[in-house]
Amino acid sequence: MSRYEPGFRIIHSGSGFQVTLENGYTVSVIFGVGSRSANMSPRYEPTSDLDLQITDAALGEHGSPDAECAVFDRDGNSVAIPGADAPEWKGWQSPDDFARILQWACALKQCEVPA
Repeated sequence: MSRYEPGFRIIHSGSGFQVTLENGYTVSVIFGVGSRSANMSPRYEPTSDLDLQITDAALGEHGSPDAECAVFDRDGNSVAIPGADAPEWKGWQSPDDFARILQWACALKQCEVPA
C-alpha cells in the first residue's frame, strides 16, 4: 500500500495510527511517549531506542484517554487544524475531538496527486 492509497497504518511502534482518506489527506493519531497526551511522560525513563519502542508498544496496548492529532497533505506537509495548539498538531484530543478532526479532514478539497 502506498502512502497515497486510502487506508490505515500503524505508526510510532504501535502507539499510534494514520488514516489516509479518499481526498488524499492523512489524519495521524499518536498517544505514546512524547506525544501531547496523557502518556506524554513514560512511567520510567527509557535508556535506549529499544526501550523507547517497548514503552511506546506498551502504551499503545494500554491506550490513553486522549491523543495528539495531526493532518498531512499528500506531500507530508502539515495542514493547520482549526483551533490547533500549533500549526502541525493538536494535543490532548478526546475520541470525540478526534472524530471532529476526521470529519473536518474528510471535507477538505481533494489533494493534488504529485507528478
